[in-house]
Amino acid sequence: MSLSEIRQRFDVETLDIHAGGIDLIFPHHEDEIAQSEAATGQPFARHWLHGEFLNVRGTKMSKRFGNFLTARDLREQGVDAAAVRLLFWQTHYRQSLDFNDAALEGAREGVKRLGEFRERLAHVPEHQSSDGAAPGAGDDPLDTRALRFETDFRAALSDDLNAPRAVAALFDFVRAVNRELDQASTTPNARRALRALEGAMAVLDVLPSARAPAADLTSWVEEQLAAREKARKAKDFREADRIRATLRDRGVELDDTPAGTRWRIV
Repeated sequence: MSLSEIRQRFDVETLDIHAGGIDLIFPHHEDEIAQSEAATGQPFARHWLHGEFLNVRGTKMSKRFGNFLTARDLREQGVDAAAVRLLFWQTHYRQSLDFNDAALEGAREGVKRLGEFRERLAHVPEHQSSDGAAPGAGDDPLDTRALRFETDFRAALSDDLNAPRAVAALFDFVRAVNRELDQASTTPNARRALRALEGAMAVLDVLPSARAPAADLTSWVEEQLAAREKARKAKDFREADRIRATLRDRGVELDDTPAGTRWRIV
């Protein structure tokens, strides 16, 4: 759909945001401004987001250089879209980004960590005050952590879409909340922290993509977990560790919690 068609359909003369690469500023975008504003007498766009180049292993991504990647290519390689999004968020749009194996692996680890954090928050029992009543605002350390994170996150994105600073605030929040959970003597207000995390995810969308296990894999995993639990009760920790390693080789990761062992596909 051309720009003129968009305007006709939505009755828009001024765009809120116009994006594009820095190589399009001149002459392409300057020509667009001249043509549009001459025709309408109105500003062409309120905000411009000109992105720097995406490099692949040090070279600008281009069909001419034979290093062109598509979303379909990455999906066929088994790359989680969340990892790609996190990799992009970690670099400001005004700075060039180098897409390489090491950077992508780092983003994968970051996504995995965020998924584990969300799982941990979701399995903390519902918070109650000492008298059994629902907690009030600000009476729990995680309330303060969540509010500070939400404030820092908004401030970062309001500052020229500073996504790297927003991501840094996110991982600071993860570290701080994990530390609070490790040291908590009473049940903390994990639901408040979870809401703050989900609010950020509505913007960044960097939690691991859901992967439904096949029925035969689920059955096999349950059998392995039963055997592992039997070995642990018999204090046969070598066998328990062997079973964990076998599960890991099949892409299954375990998390032993007071409420039992949870597993997930990684």
